[in-house]
Amino acid sequence: FALFFYALLAIFSIFAATVTLERLVNLRTQRVLPAQFESGLAGILESTTPSQSELSDLCDKWPSPVARILTAGLSRSGRPLPEVEKSMEDATIRELSEMRSKHRPLNVVGSTAPLVGLLGTVVGMIFAFQISSQLGLGKAEQLARGIYLALLTTAGGLTIAIPTLLLSAWFHGRVERFFRQIDQVLMPV
Repeated sequence: FALFFYALLAIFSIFAATVTLERLVNLRTQRVLPAQFESGLAGILESTTPSQSELSDLCDKWPSPVARILTAGLSRSGRPLPEVEKSMEDATIRELSEMRSKHRPLNVVGSTAPLVGLLGTVVGMIFAFQISSQLGLGKAEQLARGIYLALLTTAGGLTIAIPTLLLSAWFHGRVERFFRQIDQVLMPV
């Protein structure tokens, strides 16, 4: 019985590690707010008459969330300012939602792993007491061994859940920080 729960917890662990690696790769500053995009935008905005084509070329050259937000605003060029702002706000919400959705699996694993561990413990305790009832109370070592194996599943679930939830919170904070920086970069536009 314990092998099933250990295998399930191992799958959770591998899945959490995979999501973590993906987030570490894709939540780098270079992917979200490239320095070259930022310096290129500053250069364009310092010129006396920045053109829409220069801004579009910059966005095409550095595809990233910040570029997609600016592109949304550029697509409404010539329209009233509230419409341009609304377009950029909508793009920001889409990008933010997309980035947050990528680390939601960590929350699921972090919430579910302790429950799987607890279920393994309960099932293990049932088996341990069943064996004890069949062998009699004189076989305390059998009961202790069963309880030991059962408690390992709870420890395994918690060992997976705690770092997973901490990583999820860290990624969430990182996304929020990136969007504050994007807001500052696009403010002068």
